[in-house]
Amino acid sequence: MFKAYTEFQKLKRVMIGRGLSPSIVENDSLRHRLTPTTKRLLIQLLDETEEDYQNLIKICKQFGVEVLRPEYSLTDTFDPYLMNPRDELIVLDNELVCT
Repeated sequence: MFKAYTEFQKLKRVMIGRGLSPSIVENDSLRHRLTPTTKRLLIQLLDETEEDYQNLIKICKQFGVEVLRPEYSLTDTFDPYLMNPRDELIVLDNELVCT
């Protein structure tokens, strides 16, 4: 599925990050620690981040690039690689290596 031999190949497939769902503000571990203003701003930030991701996805697809996105479940923990997969993943030869 993966092949990377040089950094100058035509882009065929890309992984674009995924932010948290705005419903995270209702998570039991956060609900009582956030002020109404903080909740509102966090929801706005998460919505705008996903909007940016969607715009990037649209551009990639216009050029025929297949877009992959990491999946997550709403838990108390958050894996940062979901937003920045390039920091945790690398393609070496025919393998996707996850740290």
